[in-house]
Amino acid sequence: MEPIDPKLTEKYNTFISFYNPFLINWEKAIVTSIGLDTPVQPLTDPSQVSSGASFQTPTRVEINAYIQKLEKTLGKSFPPITDALPSTLDANVINEINQHISMEPSIYQNALQWMNTSLSAAHAQLDGLKKSPEGFDVMDKYQQIEPFDNCEEYAKCMSDPEVVSKIAAAQNEQQLKKENEKRKAFENKLDKINNDSTVQSEAAKNEALIQKSKEIEAQAKSGALLNQFNLSNNDDSLSHFIKPSGVHKLEDMKKNNPKEYETNEKNNGQILALGTLLNSISNTVA
Repeated sequence: MEPIDPKLTEKYNTFISFYNPFLINWEKAIVTSIGLDTPVQPLTDPSQVSSGASFQTPTRVEINAYIQKLEKTLGKSFPPITDALPSTLDANVINEINQHISMEPSIYQNALQWMNTSLSAAHAQLDGLKKSPEGFDVMDKYQQIEPFDNCEEYAKCMSDPEVVSKIAAAQNEQQLKKENEKRKAFENKLDKINNDSTVQSEAAKNEALIQKSKEIEAQAKSGALLNQFNLSNNDDSLSHFIKPSGVHKLEDMKKNNPKEYETNEKNNGQILALGTLLNSISNTVA
């Protein structure tokens, strides 16, 4: 088998530099969405605090089932969660990607835009509160072999070293042609997604929004963010504020299902910190 073309390896490295980080952020976003869609069951007995059911991190199957549900709801296609791709490209990796990983740019555009819209809305709300392949002829290489009329001639022919050598060479060339076709199809897929300007711009936007969320989380934990808000109770302009319907959801989760709260705090700290801050502000101004 021929070694992998260095140019193909370079294109693969470009793709995984996008794909593997994307997988991490995409899975976190979906798990967070699942958690927010999961109703909090109030505790009926104090003993349930230590022994009661907590939010269980969804399995890969459950996550991908939720993505399929999201596709039906929004009428858009999204990529499923898979294992991260290895750093080294070989024939097995090419086959795995061709069989199990979609490289259609539009599904990554949809996922990035869905994440970016959610993050941008949260940041805007916070800012607002501050202000207020084809086939081939497999017999082609056998045309040089002379025909035979009976089994005796066939046996004699197949024992001829020259004939056997020609058949082996034709089989090797056929296998090489198949492998090259797979690699070419794979390369075309890499070019399509690596050169997609929308995927690139949305990925850059997603990275910037995630970095901003991390900064907000750090400010929220230190208390510095709260100092940026005008929370004066003497401001008559605040009298029209109404508490959002879900303002107590995180508080209730922490009280009634502490294990679920701890799991979300560990896995989705940025969004949880932002939600806690917004709820605190809502309780103060309304």
